[in-house]
Amino acid sequence: MPPKLSILIPSYNDEDYIENCINSVLESKKAEFEVIVCDDCSGDRSIEIIEKLKDPRLKVIKNKERLGSVGNWLKCLEISNGNWSMFLGSDDFLEPGTIDVILNNLSHEAVYTIPMKAFDDSTNEIIGIQCTS
Repeated sequence: MPPKLSILIPSYNDEDYIENCINSVLESKKAEFEVIVCDDCSGDRSIEIIEKLKDPRLKVIKNKERLGSVGNWLKCLEISNGNWSMFLGSDDFLEPGTIDVILNNLSHEAVYTIPMKAFDDSTNEIIGIQCTS
């Protein structure tokens, strides 16, 4: 049976953020989702960090050649198995409980926007992005 939700994380050189990003999703104990991280030939420690995270819901794809942003996003979609898909920037993270709220409220009669938070690279300040309602 396919997962209810695929959380797609295209990644490139985000060693400073990728662990927080993935852990913010995997904090949910539910099994109804998969997390797909597609690394686009990072030149930093991103893959090393990702591979230390052990969870059966996590799939790590290492591109053999650089695809660029759009190509990497498309690769994520190609691999996803969920009935629903959600992109999450590798330098973003979700508030605790977000995945549970999403899974509990998915309906084929709606489109959802999810409030997320990101880091301001120059100050490390956490800022809200996207819609909050």
